Amino acid sequence: MADVIDAGAPVAIAAAAGAVVALVAAYVLLPDGSYNLDELVYLNDAEAIRHGRLTYDARGYLPDFRPYLSGVAGDRIVFKYQPLWPAWLAVWELLTGGHRIGLVVAGAAAATAVWLLARELTGNRWLGTATAVAVAASPVFVAHSGTALAYLPTAGLAAAALGALLRGVRTGSRWWLAAAGVAFGALFFHRPFDAVVAGAPAAVWLALRPPTDAQPDRR
Repeated sequence: MADVIDAGAPVAIAAAAGAVVALVAAYVLLPDGSYNLDELVYLNDAEAIRHGRLTYDARGYLPDFRPYLSGVAGDRIVFKYQPLWPAWLAVWELLTGGHRIGLVVAGAAAATAVWLLARELTGNRWLGTATAVAVAASPVFVAHSGTALAYLPTAGLAAAALGALLRGVRTGSRWWLAAAGVAFGALFFHRPFDAVVAGAPAAVWLALRPPTDAQPDRR
């Protein structure tokens, strides 16, 4: 039992730090959102998804109204950003009546992803926890975890993909390698350019690294 607690405590602390920071940011520091109008795009897209739509019929809105930062493709009004993050916000809107709980969960997930990556880079669970807590306390994390902007989810997906890849290579686990593929795929669907930025160096590293025997996770 003590071994289970010792193994789970570092990641639990990291996740709790991310959740608490996002909770304070969303409900105390930024209860009305930020000054960045891009938030409207994600929230408008989430509202469309909540009603079962990815686009709007242009005939019902033009020429009188068009949502902020949307475009027209044929007879449809389309949004600027990919729908993965808006779909996440829409799910929490449906479950809880508001999207902010989704921000808290995303904050916890992002901090956990940072923990995974830091643990693989340092080889130590508690150093991973210290890194995740420090990142969660950083101004960038605080500023973005309380908004509907997609920068923090992007960083979380990138950290999760790289951390899972490193662990999969180190341990030889196909499950971790599959998880890395899922995370990279989600990141590519979310923000393709950022997926290339994160994935290209990883691909080069995989191609150039010498073969080694997988090591069990004892740290």
